[in-house]
Amino acid sequence: MMNGKILIIGGVVVLICLIGSILLWQKISEPTQLPAQPTQELKLSDFPEAFKEKTVIVLGDNASEIERQAAEEIKNFLIEHNSSYIKIIDSQKIENFKKGYDLVIIGTPKTNPLLEEVYAMTNATRVTEEFPGEGKGVLEILRNPWSEEKAMLLVEGSDEWGVKAIAESISGMNRNIRDKIFVTDWTTVSSEVIVEIPQSIKLKALEVFSSSDSKISIPKDLYIDSYPSETKGYYIVQFKGPIYEEYKTQVIDLGGELLDYIPKNAFIVRMNESTRDKVQKLSVVQWIGIYQPAYKISPNLLKKLNKTGNVNLTVLVFNGEDILSISYKIEAAGGVILTSTQNKVRVLIDVSKLSKIANIKGVKYIEEYIPPQLLPKERLLEGETNE
Repeated sequence: MMNGKILIIGGVVVLICLIGSILLWQKISEPTQLPAQPTQELKLSDFPEAFKEKTVIVLGDNASEIERQAAEEIKNFLIEHNSSYIKIIDSQKIENFKKGYDLVIIGTPKTNPLLEEVYAMTNATRVTEEFPGEGKGVLEILRNPWSEEKAMLLVEGSDEWGVKAIAESISGMNRNIRDKIFVTDWTTVSSEVIVEIPQSIKLKALEVFSSSDSKISIPKDLYIDSYPSETKGYYIVQFKGPIYEEYKTQVIDLGGELLDYIPKNAFIVRMNESTRDKVQKLSVVQWIGIYQPAYKISPNLLKKLNKTGNVNLTVLVFNGEDILSISYKIEAAGGVILTSTQNKVRVLIDVSKLSKIANIKGVKYIEEYIPPQLLPKERLLEGETNE
């Protein structure tokens, strides 16, 4: 009996040892878990390579046309550098894209509320209306705080011109820059840009700009490269030879809205990019180009662009535009609305801010307001009196 108990106890001990050996072998055979490595800090030299996968460009819900143009410029830049997926969205739609995407966030403290979330979660430089200042912008790269393995680029400005300055500087930025933040201002990047326009197109503003053959040189802050793809913008469409009704009908059928006639054989046409591409292919069309902000300013005002001091303006607006919305944008640019009608606004503004008004989509022409005056008696037509 005793021998039986010893055998049972001995068997239990052997079983326990065997189980312990198996567990020890499993533990030894498990791969060693190394401590998590800190995510490497990004530098601006990592752009645009760090954004080659899924990238979302985020605009504020109240983004201006200039900010939307900046988004398009950055999108095109990334496409040129082989980014595989790019989407532009408004900040209210960001929830589904915070994780698993590289982010490019564009805006000002007023226009993009997502920036406040970023400031609260990261050590990103806080941009305000005071810092870096009027017309200045900040470009900063860091890790996406919602998805650390992804990158985030902040394209910010104290105002929309600061945003534009940063967007303009991206393509020419030194790719070897080792910093994570870059600051610039509009006056630094502003320069002349060459635009092609047929010599047969007769616009008053073209009298001021230096030209060579069918090319003119205009200030960069009075130039836009493109409109956002779904936005209806303003283009000059020149037809081949005299314009027949059937020519106009072809443009209208494609979705274009013919507005003002321009000598020679041209119209200003309101249409989106998709319609523009279709109109471009019409056999009756000679040439298409954007109705640039530079073309909207009278020659006398163009000569005052580098001056300061208040000027009294008449701002004409295209038919179909919301005069109230445009008035708000003029006020945001620093103008004081004196009077307004359905398609005309009288404005008092510093002449140095003319470009801001010219860049408002929907503005047709800007000229200095000349108060009406009574003709002196000697200039009255024969037979008329002052009575």
